[in-house]
Amino acid sequence: MSAKTLVLVTRPLGENPGELARLALKAADRVILMQDGVFNGSSLFGHMSHYGGPGGHRAAHDLDTEIGDWPENCFAMKEDAMIRGGKAGIKLIGYAELVEAVAAHQKIITL
Repeated sequence: MSAKTLVLVTRPLGENPGELARLALKAADRVILMQDGVFNGSSLFGHMSHYGGPGGHRAAHDLDTEIGDWPENCFAMKEDAMIRGGKAGIKLIGYAELVEAVAAHQKIITL
């Protein structure tokens, strides 16, 4: 049995080493965008066969983003998204769900 991995994305992924971010996201059972990480668009996952998300880049604040562009296991913190101008097309969660996710995973990686 492999350890369940939670990835917390706290900033735009361009600020992280590319290979580290790619490997962490590929291994993730759940991804939560928080803080400035909510600025990442759904194309974040487009180049990874594990997620198979559709192509074109869309900014996180793009209200035309379709819900199908985000993997099922990807969420954004509601408060962070609201403060930073909204987040369309991704499931929003609160702090209670964040705590549950942290408790449910053996590994936590912060990008």
